[in-house]
Amino acid sequence: MIDLKKLKEAITFVDGAVEEKQASAEDHMTKLEEIDITTCTEEEFVEKAVAAIGDVKKNDNKTLTKDSFIKIFKYTGDFAKIRSKGIKAKAQEERMVHFDKEA
Repeated sequence: MIDLKKLKEAITFVDGAVEEKQASAEDHMTKLEEIDITTCTEEEFVEKAVAAIGDVKKNDNKTLTKDSFIKIFKYTGDFAKIRSKGIKAKAQEERMVHFDKEA
Protein backbone atom coordinates (compact mmCIF):
# COMPACT_ATOMS: atom_id res chain seq x y z
CA MET A 1 0.00 0.00 0.00
CA ILE A 2 1.31 3.45 -0.88
CA ASP A 3 2.06 5.72 2.07
CA LEU A 4 0.60 9.07 0.96
CA LYS A 5 2.34 10.97 3.74
CA LYS A 6 5.77 9.85 2.49
CA LEU A 7 4.75 10.60 -1.09
CA LYS A 8 3.69 14.15 -0.13
CA GLU A 9 7.03 14.66 1.68
CA ALA A 10 8.92 13.53 -1.42
CA ILE A 11 7.24 16.06 -3.73
CA THR A 12 8.15 19.74 -3.64
CA PHE A 13 6.02 22.33 -5.39
CA VAL A 14 7.75 25.49 -6.59
CA ASP A 15 5.51 28.54 -6.88
CA GLY A 16 8.04 30.97 -8.34
CA ALA A 17 9.80 31.00 -11.68
CA VAL A 18 12.74 28.67 -12.14
CA GLU A 19 15.79 29.81 -14.05
CA GLU A 20 16.50 27.44 -16.90
CA LYS A 21 19.98 26.89 -18.23
CA GLN A 22 21.43 24.64 -20.87
CA ALA A 23 23.49 21.84 -19.35
CA SER A 24 26.05 19.73 -21.10
CA ALA A 25 27.34 16.31 -20.18
CA GLU A 26 30.81 17.77 -19.65
CA ASP A 27 29.58 20.03 -16.83
CA HIS A 28 29.40 17.11 -14.42
CA MET A 29 32.28 15.02 -15.75
CA THR A 30 35.39 14.51 -13.67
CA LYS A 31 38.46 15.92 -15.38
CA LEU A 32 41.12 13.24 -15.66
CA GLU A 33 44.73 13.69 -16.71
CA GLU A 34 45.95 11.02 -19.12
CA ILE A 35 49.22 9.43 -18.08
CA ASP A 36 51.18 7.67 -20.83
CA ILE A 37 51.59 4.13 -19.51
CA THR A 38 53.79 3.02 -22.40
CA THR A 39 56.78 5.07 -21.29
CA CYS A 40 56.40 5.09 -17.48
CA THR A 41 57.92 2.78 -14.94
CA GLU A 42 55.66 1.65 -12.11
CA GLU A 43 57.23 4.15 -9.70
CA GLU A 44 56.91 7.06 -12.13
CA PHE A 45 53.28 6.17 -12.80
CA VAL A 46 52.45 6.05 -9.08
CA GLU A 47 54.04 9.48 -8.55
CA LYS A 48 52.09 10.98 -11.46
CA ALA A 49 48.84 9.30 -10.39
CA VAL A 50 49.15 10.57 -6.80
CA ALA A 51 49.72 14.08 -8.13
CA ALA A 52 46.74 13.77 -10.53
CA ILE A 53 44.40 12.43 -7.82
CA GLY A 54 45.33 15.20 -5.38
CA ASP A 55 43.57 15.33 -2.03
CA VAL A 56 41.17 12.45 -1.46
CA LYS A 57 37.85 13.88 -0.33
CA LYS A 58 35.12 12.10 1.60
CA ASN A 59 31.41 12.75 2.12
CA ASP A 60 29.78 13.27 5.50
CA ASN A 61 29.17 9.52 5.76
CA LYS A 62 32.92 8.85 5.28
CA THR A 63 32.68 7.50 1.73
CA LEU A 64 34.71 8.85 -1.17
CA THR A 65 33.26 11.69 -3.19
CA LYS A 66 32.38 10.90 -6.79
CA ASP A 67 35.40 12.74 -8.22
CA SER A 68 37.87 11.09 -5.83
CA PHE A 69 36.41 7.66 -6.49
CA ILE A 70 36.53 8.05 -10.28
CA LYS A 71 40.14 9.25 -10.21
CA ILE A 72 41.32 6.45 -7.91
CA PHE A 73 39.43 3.82 -9.92
CA LYS A 74 40.83 5.03 -13.27
CA TYR A 75 44.46 5.24 -12.17
CA THR A 76 44.22 1.89 -10.38
CA GLY A 77 43.01 0.35 -13.64
CA ASP A 78 45.85 1.97 -15.58
CA PHE A 79 48.36 0.67 -13.01
CA ALA A 80 46.93 -2.83 -13.45
CA LYS A 81 47.53 -2.50 -17.20
CA ILE A 82 51.19 -1.66 -16.53
CA ARG A 83 51.58 -4.63 -14.18
CA SER A 84 49.99 -7.08 -16.63
CA LYS A 85 51.88 -5.99 -19.77
CA GLY A 86 53.97 -9.12 -20.11
CA ILE A 87 51.51 -11.58 -18.63
CA LYS A 88 49.61 -12.21 -21.88
CA ALA A 89 52.78 -12.74 -23.91
CA LYS A 90 54.22 -15.08 -21.29
CA ALA A 91 50.98 -17.09 -21.12
CA GLN A 92 50.93 -17.43 -24.92
CA GLU A 93 54.54 -18.66 -24.93
CA GLU A 94 53.68 -21.27 -22.29
CA ARG A 95 50.68 -22.43 -24.34
CA MET A 96 52.82 -22.75 -27.43
CA VAL A 97 55.41 -24.84 -25.56
CA HIS A 98 52.66 -27.13 -24.27
CA PHE A 99 50.66 -27.52 -27.48
CA ASP A 100 53.63 -27.91 -29.84
CA LYS A 101 54.38 -31.13 -28.04
CA GLU A 102 52.30 -34.22 -28.55
CA ALA A 103 49.86 -34.62 -25.66
